[in-house]
Amino acid sequence: ARETFQETLHRQLGAAGASAAYTGKKPKSFTPKEIHKHLDKYVIGQEEYKKRICIAASYHFAMIRYLRDNPGASAVRRFRKKNTIIAGPSGSGKTYCAEVLGDLLEVPTLIVDATDYTEMGYVGKSADDMIRELIDLAPGSNREEQAHFISHYGGIIFIDEIDKKAKDGTLIGHDISREGFQRSVLKLIERKLISIDNPYSPASQIQEAMERQQGRTGVKKEKMISTENILFVLGGSFERTGENLESIVKQRVERKGTVKEDGSIVIRGFDTIARENEKDKFKNYYKEAGADDYIRFGLLPELVGRVPIRTFVNLLSKNDLILIMTDTEDSILDQYKVEFLLFDIDLEFSQEAI
Repeated sequence: ARETFQETLHRQLGAAGASAAYTGKKPKSFTPKEIHKHLDKYVIGQEEYKKRICIAASYHFAMIRYLRDNPGASAVRRFRKKNTIIAGPSGSGKTYCAEVLGDLLEVPTLIVDATDYTEMGYVGKSADDMIRELIDLAPGSNREEQAHFISHYGGIIFIDEIDKKAKDGTLIGHDISREGFQRSVLKLIERKLISIDNPYSPASQIQEAMERQQGRTGVKKEKMISTENILFVLGGSFERTGENLESIVKQRVERKGTVKEDGSIVIRGFDTIARENEKDKFKNYYKEAGADDYIRFGLLPELVGRVPIRTFVNLLSKNDLILIMTDTEDSILDQYKVEFLLFDIDLEFSQEAI
């Protein structure tokens, strides 16, 4: 009966796995300048952030295309991914820039909040669920075809609020919600094989029981996906009530300036407050942040090492906010005009009102 069933399936639907390959529209490739030009239409300012994310994304997807089109011809089998970490104040465009980037590249782009996830084995989403959520966003008629698209063309996962998963120095013992999550994404960010179906779901467990009953206990290759071609971007404000990232960097920078070449320490006296001028008040210390600063804030050294590109965003000035309202492709003022136009009302804004 089983043989007859398989023959009927083969006759009606074709060979097993024939539909696993994606045959639809393929994503285009872009140079860093082309990506930057597109981001300029939507994101005002933040030049350093846009420059580094453009180079990282362009390199990543160009390398995927090269290795896909030249199998075996290159000495490079595995490439060092340009995973990126972004620090900066909330509302400055960290997440929005990643959304615009995904729209241009036409690859699955998942924006997740790190606070929704826990370490594997505890109640809540596990880090592996990110990959399955990314598969859901890929084009294709079934999960195998969607997974095939990501394996061949890549994807982007933006993990926001990563600073909320930093280790708490006051906590003694194993921190499952913070340090545990960081450890669970270590191999994920580099390369790890993940099941495209949730192994803990009732459907997967029933399927596994049926396959064991039939004597098929091996893991099918088409049911797994590697995270090698997925670009990870980590973002956060790195603010907290205690020692935040900016204060850590500021202390290091100022301490460096008070030590002479011979090792002696300069005594600054009681004029520290007087020396601080208006320019220093708005100085952005995020751009000075190095690997040691992120580690001191509470990120694992292994995680920081897997994110080689570090960048930052600045606070938005009054002029930036005006340009965002008037010069961007999806200006909020244009949205207000459309909302009023729905009821046949023409809306205009004077320069003084803006």
